[in-house]
Amino acid sequence: MKSSRNNLFLFLFLVLLGLSAWYLLRNRGNSSFKEGEFAVTDTTAITRIMMTPVEKGQNKPPLTLEKNKEGKWILNGKYPVLEPQLHYFFKTLSQLKVKEKFKDKGNESAIKALNDFHLNVEIFAGASRMKAYQLGHEFKTHEGSIMRLQHSDVAYVVSVPGYKGYLNARFPLEPDAWRENVLFEAKPENLLSVTVTHHWKPEISFSFTRENINSLWMLNQKPAPAEVVNGYFSAYKGKVYAESFADAKFPGKKAELEALPHPDIDLTLKDSDGKIRTIHLFLRQENKNNYFGWVEGENQLLTIQHFVIDRYLTPSASPL
Repeated sequence: MKSSRNNLFLFLFLVLLGLSAWYLLRNRGNSSFKEGEFAVTDTTAITRIMMTPVEKGQNKPPLTLEKNKEGKWILNGKYPVLEPQLHYFFKTLSQLKVKEKFKDKGNESAIKALNDFHLNVEIFAGASRMKAYQLGHEFKTHEGSIMRLQHSDVAYVVSVPGYKGYLNARFPLEPDAWRENVLFEAKPENLLSVTVTHHWKPEISFSFTRENINSLWMLNQKPAPAEVVNGYFSAYKGKVYAESFADAKFPGKKAELEALPHPDIDLTLKDSDGKIRTIHLFLRQENKNNYFGWVEGENQLLTIQHFVIDRYLTPSASPL
């Protein structure tokens, strides 16, 4: 009798345990946390990103970022991707967090807004799609944007903790925002000459030269003091970037500048492989923060910030 009662209790316990497990799994599958998982925790696994604007059900041309076999990121199959922009974007992807879940009428309105316009974001690791979601307009408080996971009927306000603003600016669609705009990448140990020509102030022009990478540096054809060499070339660390591509914003400006007798300043670098790279710089009277300019042979108008480039334009490595 006692054994039968124990068996009955055990049976009821197992039934209750099974029901509890079913309930938890069912609710876990429908939880807002699971539905609202937008962040990519391991951005190092990402190999391809596709962002496609969709308006009134019509797909616009996508923007694609893809890592090639050499580990380099390429924009739209053509251009190297700007590394700082990519790192900033990956940081955003890793920090996305649900701020608010829409309910009832609010959810209906949010879904309607997403159907009218959204950016379809797809993130891949190899052939496997890691994330797919829609990024819509900014939320009315300007603290996040409306988003939903692909095939979901629930919309959320998603933001980056500590960031006051909407997310759309962090998902730029303009190719120029993603293109690498490197002015130069020169390792001092590989350089044979650096020549800076100030066309309007020739007295402050200068040139560092040496016969080979094992020779001592000359400054304006005289032996250069070690402290001057060390001070100047200490600025040459990694890639040096322009601020932005400028042709679209300043149409016709490059042709106008090319018609001038010469740039205001030329910076020319020659390395031990015989490669020569010249950057032409033009002072801007209306903007004291940057130059107009371009790299010879690449012919894309750029804006170049003074605080980035001026350290290379004087042998004392101090701003002009």
